[in-house]
Amino acid sequence: MTDVVVRPLSASELHLFDAMPDPLPDLPQISLADGVAGGGYAPERTWIAARGPEVLARAAWLLPPGAVGRPWLERFDLRAAPAVGVALLQAAWAALGGPTEYYATVPPDWRDRPEVVAAASRPMTAARLAGLTPQTERWRFTWHPPAIPGPPVRRGVPLSVRPATSAAEINALVARIAALPTAATLPTAATLPTAATLPTAATLP
Repeated sequence: MTDVVVRPLSASELHLFDAMPDPLPDLPQISLADGVAGGGYAPERTWIAARGPEVLARAAWLLPPGAVGRPWLERFDLRAAPAVGVALLQAAWAALGGPTEYYATVPPDWRDRPEVVAAASRPMTAARLAGLTPQTERWRFTWHPPAIPGPPVRRGVPLSVRPATSAAEINALVARIAALPTAATLPTAATLPTAATLPTAATLP
């Protein structure tokens, strides 16, 4: 640990954060520069542990624009011994006012994939050794609309897609739809003939 340096990044060093290979490449992540530009991340809340030019651990605290409260640890990656992660967290907490919540993001099937378990366990272990305790597990759902190869086509003619120009245009469109003929009424099922009446049993003498 004597040759490992733990420190926050400056605004001109954001590339160092993304220089560390993603341990969970299946998870889509924005670049730190994009996160800072969006206002959720900040260089003073972004820390690394490095040995020379090699980044061994990284951590970034997130507070989206308009959110209240303290930032939480959103990204924490570690590819060294847990002690390196503990040192990073403790140094950052000392500068940021104490421990904060840590949201460890993993794929939904992470427990069934040994390589993901190994990658996710390293920062989780460091967080526990630093004093955090597991609380709960949440599912995060996102929806991605399907890609549309081109504009919609009706009877071979491309349709234009644009915003409505006025409320009157919307009302006129709704009136046109309401005036369309309704679906043809399905024929009713034919009435089945009643079952033939069975002859009564003959009366025994």
